[in-house]
Amino acid sequence: VERFNPDNGPVAQQIERLVANAMTYHFTTMNQYVLLMREMGVQVDIEEHRRGKIKMYYSGIDTHKREVCTVRIESRKLKVDKYDEIKTHTEECKGEVKRKEKIRVGRLASFCLKHSTSKLHYDRMLRKQNIVVKYSFDANDRLMGATYIDHQTRCVFKASELKKHLKLEDIDTKITKEWPKFDHSDKVGDNPQEVSKIDKKVEKLAGTLADISMDALDNSPKKGKDKKRTKEAQVHKRTYHG
Repeated sequence: VERFNPDNGPVAQQIERLVANAMTYHFTTMNQYVLLMREMGVQVDIEEHRRGKIKMYYSGIDTHKREVCTVRIESRKLKVDKYDEIKTHTEECKGEVKRKEKIRVGRLASFCLKHSTSKLHYDRMLRKQNIVVKYSFDANDRLMGATYIDHQTRCVFKASELKKHLKLEDIDTKITKEWPKFDHSDKVGDNPQEVSKIDKKVEKLAGTLADISMDALDNSPKKGKDKKRTKEAQVHKRTYHG
């Protein structure tokens, strides 16, 4: 996934390209759009001015230092979709079912949650399947929500949209009772040695994760009907031959 890089040329052109890329994703809220852009290394600030006028500002993030590294640029000065156009996109996405994509993310997120021993472990397992999870906390550090960004299917889902496979309460249990405490601000970089150790554990489950993903994306209604017909044929055959 392309991300903003202060060493990769003009800031405006990079942001325009990344916004265009983000607009090819399925997302249903402005908050999801903001999280998606941040994942791509761009900070988005949405401000309401006088008479209800909404203004958007973009700035680049240094992914190594995890902080904003450029000046803010108002959206009207960039060749990007405006606020109303992005809102229209979210409404259009609400009409899209995305059944297979939800099954893929939900099953992978649930499986990885059961087999993870820390936030880093969970994040690394999901990243191996091109999925990124973003958490939101209140002022008292209580978990308010989790958002999953799937770069493979270009979809963004809230945990509540995956409730058939994943419950926010299960994530909260991991964070509050099982996983070691971590920095909610996500400003502290991961220890390379710890990442290396965890990636070795993740590699052992690579085949299983790939199978879960493949099965979910192939889990179409037609496939279900074919399975039913096959089962009925087998029952008929056993009955006919006594």
